[in-house]
Amino acid sequence: MIGRYASKEMSAVWSEETKYAVWAQIEVEVLKSQGRRGVGIDSNLWRALQMTEEPTPAQVAKQEEILKHDVMAFLEAWRLNTDNRELHRWLHYGLTSSDVVETGQAVLLSEANWLISNAGYQLLDALITHAFKHKDTRRSGRTHGQFAEPTTWGYRVADFAFAIERGLDRLGYASGGVQTAHISGPLGNYAHISRAVELDVAKEMGLAAPDSATQVLMRDSLGAWAYSLASLVTICEAFALEVRHGQRSEVQEIFEGTSKGQEGSSSMPHKTNPVTAEKICGLAKMARAYVMPITEGVALWHERDISHSSVERIALPDLCAITEHVLQETTKMVNNLRINQAGMLENTREGSTTMLNKYIREGMTRNEAYKAAKSGTRETCPPADTQHTWDLLSMIRIALTEARVMSGVSDTW
Repeated sequence: MIGRYASKEMSAVWSEETKYAVWAQIEVEVLKSQGRRGVGIDSNLWRALQMTEEPTPAQVAKQEEILKHDVMAFLEAWRLNTDNRELHRWLHYGLTSSDVVETGQAVLLSEANWLISNAGYQLLDALITHAFKHKDTRRSGRTHGQFAEPTTWGYRVADFAFAIERGLDRLGYASGGVQTAHISGPLGNYAHISRAVELDVAKEMGLAAPDSATQVLMRDSLGAWAYSLASLVTICEAFALEVRHGQRSEVQEIFEGTSKGQEGSSSMPHKTNPVTAEKICGLAKMARAYVMPITEGVALWHERDISHSSVERIALPDLCAITEHVLQETTKMVNNLRINQAGMLENTREGSTTMLNKYIREGMTRNEAYKAAKSGTRETCPPADTQHTWDLLSMIRIALTEARVMSGVSDTW
């Protein structure tokens, strides 16, 4: 993860310290569940386990240099912190490494998804507020980069708000697929550990249990999740492109807010560049780039291989960090936008659709009307009939307000 694009909270989720703490919790929950079923553990063992320090990242790294296996290194580092023979016997009993890694990954994804969703709802709230503020700010819509018909800036922004809402719905659905425990032992057929233990661990860790698995979970759900994040980022990119166009010298309708002392160019002092919008567009390319390698982890050899592992070590933390960062930066950009309403009005051009329809109503064929409207004068476009959009957006805004009140935290949903 690149610190420049990762929040402290997201960095903490994907830290080695957090990963190993979650792994230890999974091992403990397995021991508890097995103990309730008469396998392995008793009260003395629990006391010994509670007195045993969990391994640090440095201790695990030292063992991995020798063992070349991360989970075995983790277990060995933990075992070296105690000489209790019973712990040496029963720790990791019935498990395989992917049980710990995948269940741990599901926990980390759950925490990351919460951060991303919260950032997404803050953006949705900002877009809705901005849309209503400029509900009647008249501007020329554009198609193919050319003046088309008059519309309003608020109506354009409303479209982005609905897109973000759909993106958050996709993320919510996809999150359920990746927040899944996997405690089923070698080959995933519960030959050495019971399904009941998996259900216990899933409940304690706040995860779902899989319908089926081999030694690893099928990664189709992870691919869908990756797309849901890339989709959110791409919607932000679409909004950023609108800002970049609006800030062009020959347009001058929309401007990014600037901070005190901010400069635009090392050599051209007159420039103020849309740097946030351009950063968003750049990071969107990276987000989409991670979807393919994550999806390619669906097709593995037989019950498992680890060709997906190296990809996920890089792609999952990076994709989470990028998505949260882009959502947060887009929110800041929306909140600080400067809209040149006079410039938008000055640039507004009446379209030819009004004349086309008028000639048709007067008796011309469509071809005749088209030719007449193309070369004739233009008339004012009739009032837009968009009330349904604003009614729906109002409902979303009310739901967001209620969710925020229920959370008890001003910036959390």
